Amino acid sequence: MIDALRAEYPGFDEFDATERALLIAAHYADTIKVREATGHNDGLYVERFLRTVGLHKGYPWCAAFVYACYREAGVATASLPIGGAAVRNWVKSPLVHKVPGPVRGDLGYWLNPNGTGHIFFCVRTEGAYVHTIEGNTDGLGSREGNGCFRRLRPINKVKYLRFIP
Repeated sequence: MIDALRAEYPGFDEFDATERALLIAAHYADTIKVREATGHNDGLYVERFLRTVGLHKGYPWCAAFVYACYREAGVATASLPIGGAAVRNWVKSPLVHKVPGPVRGDLGYWLNPNGTGHIFFCVRTEGAYVHTIEGNTDGLGSREGNGCFRRLRPINKVKYLRFIP
């Protein structure tokens, strides 16, 4: 896959890690069109994402998707939040900083009182909305969806993190 991105984006290897991770996420959403096999957090790519964080099929995978994209972008595993499979691990990590609003490459997220949540890449803003690329979502914006999708979310409905690898 990286070779395809190098062919499509001359200079891919010179882009910073955040931009490479965004392009990798876009490739999964737009070109590969990752979807779960049976709708139960499974399938070739979903299980590959989960394995990067030490989990197997059946687990929610939005944070594993983010982790896998950064890892494929060349970010050393030691530079990523420990236990990257959980949104709360990204939020509590000393490697990220909470920011008031998104810019390209930031991570959007929400955490529910019960500890569940959702995390995704921010691509750009447009007025009161943020364009995103997300794993484990669907056309309705669920945090337990069936694939990788681009979404449009209201900026003021989620929180934001800046991860600088």
